[in-house]
Amino acid sequence: MMSHQMMEPMLNAVMDNADLRDQMIELLLEHQDFMNSIRHNNPETEH
Repeated sequence: MMSHQMMEPMLNAVMDNADLRDQMIELLLEHQDFMNSIRHNNPETEH
């Protein structure tokens, strides 16, 4: 719960800032495989 309260204002700030949003999207796209591997290697998740 605490992490969500901290993340939301940051995410809102990023979404309001086009430059930051573009950087964020680029990072996510660059590291998509990395994120997928984390998700798949995590036994706690259902996916």
